[in-house]
Amino acid sequence: MDIGRLIGGETLAIAIAIAGVIGAIGSFSTLMLSFSRLPLVMAEDGYLPRVFARQNSRTGAPWVAIAACAILWGVCYPLGFEKT
Repeated sequence: MDIGRLIGGETLAIAIAIAGVIGAIGSFSTLMLSFSRLPLVMAEDGYLPRVFARQNSRTGAPWVAIAACAILWGVCYPLGFEKT
């Protein structure tokens, strides 16, 4: 942002910050969607209980795996990265 501010002023600095936020949201969404498919594949291969392989009949989405991952993300969210 500092270099953007020097080159293009405050408008470019804000545009760079907004692009960074959009990129972070996209990365999080991609990770969440890909991690929800891992339990599905592991259940199909026999490494997790078969319940994780249940899919929505209309969309094919692995709803049990998605729900389990969402719950685990929610539980881990307040943990943070700092050691106290």
